[in-house]
Amino acid sequence: AEDRGEQPVGKNWQGSSRTVGVGSQILAAMGVQKMRLLSKPIKYHALSGFGLEVVEYIHD
Repeated sequence: AEDRGEQPVGKNWQGSSRTVGVGSQILAAMGVQKMRLLSKPIKYHALSGFGLEVVEYIHD
């Protein structure tokens, strides 16, 4: 996956706080405050600093 420029996903993938921060800034600028995520529950503690709140995780 990494060879194709994709991010690996799984229990060992930690994500990038920079990516989360940039995405959070974009969502906040768009006026998003509460959101439902299409993913397994993951704690993003930095979201509250941008005024964002995950109210539901939708996963299979």
